This record gives sequence, C-alpha cells and structure tokens, in this order.
Amino acid sequence: MSGSAGQTPGPAEAQRILLLVTTRKDAEITQRLLTEVGLEGHSCETLKALELEIRRGASALLTTEEAIRFSGVESLAKVLHAHDDGLDLPIVVLTQGGTGSTFAKSLIARLRNLTILERPAPVNSILSAVQSAVRVNMRQKEVAQQMARILDLQAKLDEALKASDLGTFICPVPLGRITWNDQCKAHFWLPPDAEVDIERFYSILHPDDLERTREAVNACVNGCGRYDIEYRTVSPSGQIRWVRATGQTTRDEAGRPLSFSGTTQDITASKLWEQEREHLLASERAARIEGERANRLKDEFLATLGHELRTPLNAITGWVELLRLEADDPAMIREGVEVIERNVRAQAQLIDDLLDVSRIISGKVRLELKQVDLLEVLRAALDTVRPTAL
Repeated sequence: MSGSAGQTPGPAEAQRILLLVTTRKDAEITQRLLTEVGLEGHSCETLKALELEIRRGASALLTTEEAIRFSGVESLAKVLHAHDDGLDLPIVVLTQGGTGSTFAKSLIARLRNLTILERPAPVNSILSAVQSAVRVNMRQKEVAQQMARILDLQAKLDEALKASDLGTFICPVPLGRITWNDQCKAHFWLPPDAEVDIERFYSILHPDDLERTREAVNACVNGCGRYDIEYRTVSPSGQIRWVRATGQTTRDEAGRPLSFSGTTQDITASKLWEQEREHLLASERAARIEGERANRLKDEFLATLGHELRTPLNAITGWVELLRLEADDPAMIREGVEVIERNVRAQAQLIDDLLDVSRIISGKVRLELKQVDLLEVLRAALDTVRPTAL
C-alpha cells in the first residue's frame, strides 16, 4: 500500500485500527495514511499480538491475503471468535482477484462483517472502506450499549413488578395464546411453567364473573375502551382470589388490533377489608337503629308509667279531700279507705316494675292480659273520677 490519501482527517478521537500485514514497511505506510484521516493504526506481527490488541479494544482490522495465508484462515477465525468484542469486529481484506477468487470465498465462509477489496486498490478506496468499517463498529457499540440499558431497565422493571406483586400479560390478536409473567400466573393459581391461552384464562374465573369479564375483553379488543375490571379467580381446591386487571389494545395505523396487553394485581386483602368495613358499617347501622328503637321504647314506657303513676295518685288525693269533708260519714270513710288501699297497692306494683331495670333496658315491659271482673273495673274507674266530679 503506497501513496497519499488526500482526505480530510476524521474525528478528533482516534479509532484504533489493527493491522495484520506481512512487512514492517507496509505497516508503517498504512499507519501514516490512517493518521492523516484521524485513525490510529496498531501493527500486529502475530496472531497472539492481534488477540491481545483485540482485548484492549479495536474499531476494525485491516489485513491482506498474504498475511491471512501466512497465519491461516482457521487460526484467524478462532482468534476473532474467541472474544465477544472481536466477534463482529469489521474486517477489511485486500486480495488478488476480489470477491470472485477461491480464497475470497473461503474468507466469506469463515469470517463475519467482512469487506473484500481487489488489489491493486486506490488508497482512497481503502481508507473509505476502513472508515465505513469504523462507522459500522461505532453503530454496533451504540446498539450494544442500548441493549445493555434495555436489559438493565428490564431487570429493574422485573424487580419492581415482583416487589409490587404486579402481573403482566400480552396476547396477540386474534386472541389465543397469552404470555403471562410468573406473578400473573400466581394470581391464577398456576405454576411458572404453565402454558396459558384465552380459554384457560376464562376457565379459571369465578362463574359469576365470567360473562362480564368476557364482555370487557371483547369491548377493549374490538372497540376503543380501556380494560379495567375486578374479578375472582378460583383455585382447583375452591379458594378465591380477587384480581384487578387493567389493559389496552395496540393497533396499527389502520386501527386494526394487534395485541391485547396489561397488568393484574391481587386485591384480595383490600376486598376483605372492604367487606369487613361494610360489615362494621352494617353493624353500626343496626346498633343505631336498635338504639333509636330502645330510646323510643323508653320514651313510650316513661309516658305510660307517668300516666299510670298519676292515675292512682289522683284517686288517693281526691278521696283524701272527700274524707276530710265527710269525716262523720262511716260509709264514706269505709269506701274511701278501700279505694285508697286499692290504689296504694297499684302504686306499689308500678314501683316494683319501675325497679326492674333489666326489663326496662331490654324493652320487655308489657301489659299482661287476663280475665277481670268488669264490675270491679268500672267501680275503680268511678272511684278515680268521683272526687273530681263532686
């Protein structure tokens, strides 16, 4: 290789180009030409030296047919394939006869990321091929870095999903086989290695939730709504787990559904808490109603008691006044004493009932129905009102 490149220097940060050539003079000339375009050439006299430089990092390998024949195609391939960094290292090879030669075909069969130039080749063509190889290498590194970031983000996402007890699912349209992560399978009582399709999904749902879940899935896939539903999953032994599922449908530019995906979350604990809360609220409502009923019974009882207490007192008070006025009438005195005595006994009975606290609290105060002498009832009523009438 000889002559001048006549090209503008490349980027300020030099890229390492490994050289595997047969003579030191070719190496020196090539290094000088690479320097003119902003590239840094490193000569490797043996495959061992080439292997060490690959470990240090390189952007491309420039070599010749003679150097490869000397080292051996198989040996070179082993060195390149022995390192991840060198697996796709771009290679520019100068050969006699170009890509149509038998030697070139053997290179194509064994090496990757290969550019073959037929000799003699213009310097500009060689340097252009090397620069293209450098750009390819840079893109490969960018892709590798992006993939590393993606894998790192995926790992962090997986950790976050495990920590949040969040399941994920994705199902191509038309709905068939479903891809679930392990947590999603756990929500449906399935082991990590279980195969899942849409029918198996439906078969695990509680019968009372099946139809509305099917309708929600179809509405999201065939319509434009968002999937957000709560349902129960049933284990083979009959255990119940509440799950909240959310998702959406990915569509192409024409609006046709491509896939149905989303997340699942175990909400059994919150559902049990909600049920317990409803039970407590119901108990509070029942206690409040019972309290109101007890207060009403108490008011009714006190009103009745007040009336019953006043009735015998009125009779007693009235007859006391009559006896004071008719102190000389023996018949009147006898009748008055009987009325007062009868009303005193009634008053005592009412006081005994009043002291029965447990009956008052429980609302068990009640009238006892029994046969009575109607004449006695009328006489008692007359005795009560007679003092007022006189």
